Amino acid sequence: MMQLPSLSVLSSHPLPPSPLVEASSGDDPETSSGNVGAVSPCGTPGSAFSSSGPPSGPPRPPLKAHIWVHVRTSANKPVSGVDVTATELGLNGITDTKGNWDFGDVDPGKYTVAGTKDGCVPDLSSQTQQAPAGAKTRFLLKLDPVEFHLHVDANRDGKVDTNRTGIDKWEWGKGKKGAIILCNNDDDQGASALDNSDSKVDAGNDGTELAPIEIRRTGPPPSAGWQGFLEVVLGQEEFFHLFEANSPGSPVVLGKGKGTSFKLPNLNFTKKKLWIEGTKYADGIFSGEFVLTFRVVRPSGNTLTEDARFRVAPWIMPNHLSPAEKVFVVQSSIVPTPAGVADNSRFRTELNSFVSGAGCTLQTWAEDDDIWMQDCMEFGYSNLPGRGFRSVMRSPRKRPLVVFPKTLLKADLGYEEQGTLADDNSTFNSTGNLECTPPVTSKAGKKYPFGRIYFGPGGRSALDKLDEDEKAFLKKQIVQEPVEIETNWLLVGHVDEIISFVPAPGRKGFKLLLASPKLGYKILTDNKAKHGGAKMLVGRHFPDAGAWHSAEVSIKDFLDSGLTSVKATLTASHLRGYNTSLQAKLDATRSQLKTELGLSEADIVDVPTLFADITLSGLADALTAGMVNMLVNNKHCLIAKPFGPVVGGSDLFEKNLLAKLRPLGLIVKFIDDWFEYHVQLGEVHCATNTRRTPTVIKWWEFKP
Repeated sequence: MMQLPSLSVLSSHPLPPSPLVEASSGDDPETSSGNVGAVSPCGTPGSAFSSSGPPSGPPRPPLKAHIWVHVRTSANKPVSGVDVTATELGLNGITDTKGNWDFGDVDPGKYTVAGTKDGCVPDLSSQTQQAPAGAKTRFLLKLDPVEFHLHVDANRDGKVDTNRTGIDKWEWGKGKKGAIILCNNDDDQGASALDNSDSKVDAGNDGTELAPIEIRRTGPPPSAGWQGFLEVVLGQEEFFHLFEANSPGSPVVLGKGKGTSFKLPNLNFTKKKLWIEGTKYADGIFSGEFVLTFRVVRPSGNTLTEDARFRVAPWIMPNHLSPAEKVFVVQSSIVPTPAGVADNSRFRTELNSFVSGAGCTLQTWAEDDDIWMQDCMEFGYSNLPGRGFRSVMRSPRKRPLVVFPKTLLKADLGYEEQGTLADDNSTFNSTGNLECTPPVTSKAGKKYPFGRIYFGPGGRSALDKLDEDEKAFLKKQIVQEPVEIETNWLLVGHVDEIISFVPAPGRKGFKLLLASPKLGYKILTDNKAKHGGAKMLVGRHFPDAGAWHSAEVSIKDFLDSGLTSVKATLTASHLRGYNTSLQAKLDATRSQLKTELGLSEADIVDVPTLFADITLSGLADALTAGMVNMLVNNKHCLIAKPFGPVVGGSDLFEKNLLAKLRPLGLIVKFIDDWFEYHVQLGEVHCATNTRRTPTVIKWWEFKP
């Protein structure tokens, strides 16, 4: 029989050949909780020789040896569950919680005891020694457990956790767990390409935008037969990149473009750090979460796995109360007017003055065939604990400004595309139809600390609606649960035509501004008797059927006769009835917002507005310029001059709104945008776009 080699011998404790001798160690199996019933005494009770001579009676059987084994680590901690074998005897057992197994009485002789436990090194530990008669002989083996564990920042404090509990789950809420990564779509190295579009860590601060992962080992280095793998299920590799280092040039080892499995070069480390980035946000296909599996294969073939669940940080929209930094506007050289073609330089000059006064800068982009800067993009931001960046989302709108948003791509300003560009794309895909409220609590008590996205879904036809992929994307960001507003009655169909928010003192911190034709007609009616001759829409014209038509009219004539100078169908009865029907639609929106946003009447400011179906029968254009469609930057409001009725040198529509906004501490400026934007079916907000300061927020504490 081949004897096993002695791989790890710490010590041997043979005792004198006396049946009365006890083991000297606390590891004695006769006092342990192990297989005590298997222990038999050394020799036979009462078998010691007396001093007076040999005993009488028949011959006694020869004395037995007694063997047992104790297994412990290098740190002297017992190892339970070890398969132990007395090789020559064919006896085996499993060590108890004290690391002991008692083989019992055996014939005296030389024996080898070996022990092995999956997950311990060495693979086999053994000791060979003599077991003399009449003695308890302890075999002492050393085995050190080796463990590898995956560690992530599951408690979301910006550092990799020691505590691994719950890393296989992702839970919303304060004090909950779940690791986070960024969709790393900015351009830190100035390559005019998204950082996560290539297969390496880029230069600049790209490495700081990766989330850390650690694999930690306890115990000694494993033998060469141990293997480690990081893996995901097929399909989930598309959502991330994993790197072995966060220094520039470090290649992707797992994830998009690299497959579903990465074999670690070796396991001879105490701690190995890896880094991970997201390659896309949650959308209609991707839930935003994926599971990374760490798999260890031992020499025995046994496999141990651990899972860590990650979520890509959501894309979060700012709101009108968020600090503003920069305003964007199109430089256009084609502005049709009754006097001929002009440009928008006057508007841009006044805009620049307003922007500077609000503490912002102005950036222009030359384009004659697409003047609606608000409609081509929407800014958002994403963050990990302690760091993050902005990104701009291009709207799925196939018009000339579609190229502009990507020109903003740079370090810490990412770029995102959602939806499909199509020749027949809908007006509802423009991002003037995509806005966000300030923080609110719904009437039902649900808190939305980052506000709620709102948009008009459209649906006037199968194609004339918000892109389904974009809608799914917005919903999957979770933290700003969208509110769908009925805007099909508007010709352009955008929410910014009828709804806005401004900062205000008080608990809520804001007021909702809502277009009100009822209020517009009330102001006219209240002034008809005394100021019926006062003019409105002074110097204003509308284009129709290839010509310009004067809209200037007195209060009395408007209420009695309408605006047939612009279009024959715009009679007084038609306009009043039409605006009454639109007020009913706005009242329904008012009720909806009171419920969804938890508002009272005191939180709502009515803005006098008159509508007319000038361009297309049944669909509403703003007749007086839409004051709700305003630019709100750092408590400064730039509002389209409405050209309402002028009494005593004051525009009564302006006067009404000023009386409501100035007490809120707002600085208000009116600007003439009539020919530049109003008659082309937009106003100040449509013409501009604002980049706002992102705030690093604990969005993971939100409870869906």
